[in-house]
Amino acid sequence: MAKKALCIGVSYQGTEWSLKSTFRDVDRFRSLLVDRFGYADEDITVMKDDGGEDEPTRDNMLQAMENLAQSASKGDHLVFYFAGHGEQEQERPGKHDEKDGMDEAICPSDYRPGDDESHILDDTIRATLVGIAVNNGAHLVVIFDCCHSGTAADLDNPSYKWVGPSGRKKAFRFGPASDPDSKAVSWAACQDPQVTLGGPDSGLFTKALASVFQEMDSSATHGVVLDQVRDRMTADLVDHIEAKGLGENERAEIMQHFESKCHPQVQFLLDDASLMSTLSVEETFVDTF
Repeated sequence: MAKKALCIGVSYQGTEWSLKSTFRDVDRFRSLLVDRFGYADEDITVMKDDGGEDEPTRDNMLQAMENLAQSASKGDHLVFYFAGHGEQEQERPGKHDEKDGMDEAICPSDYRPGDDESHILDDTIRATLVGIAVNNGAHLVVIFDCCHSGTAADLDNPSYKWVGPSGRKKAFRFGPASDPDSKAVSWAACQDPQVTLGGPDSGLFTKALASVFQEMDSSATHGVVLDQVRDRMTADLVDHIEAKGLGENERAEIMQHFESKCHPQVQFLLDDASLMSTLSVEETFVDTF
């Protein structure tokens, strides 16, 4: 089965909201896919706003996401990784499909603050990437290293449906590793109302996630790995604070912010929490049978 990935890092160069580490985060995650999970370089598309041909504008990102999903066949493994800004907005009138009344969104390189048409809503990610990929029978892993990203793939939305061979609509479902039924999971740097942290060298979440994924046992479940990622983020932040030589009050303020507002999250299609203790991380990235 094929293994393909789309990795996007947006730095927003020349703006007041520029980010320093997103390019390194993309490179780190691309290397993880190659070294740990055996993805081929030619099957990983990388987009950065570095002046190259693959500028991660809204239109280009949506096209690349759709291309990734449309290229999939039954049993293929797809990965989507995004490092950049994320935001929330009030759910638009007439929708009523968000439990908290808020939509989440990721911000492409041509994002304009205050312009609701310049970001990419969770509904759009669901329709353009998740829905198509799962309908094609692929397994999908989505990783967001950005603020307000907990449900940015909208995997908990009950409106997910696919049309089977008989033409009858069915709800998506998961099967065991030997079953070709699609698995879809999202990893997020924080929960929807929260923000994440990053430094000049790496996003705190991506650094921890890549390290834990690289070292984990092949049978490690999502619940176990999520706990390890949280612990690694805490340890890395403590190391960073100590290296900066910050005063006691500054250290306490940063740690309080992290502990109250930076909780990484895992979510499964149709919000099936039972998979936290039964589904290994390994089998969502590669075939294990």
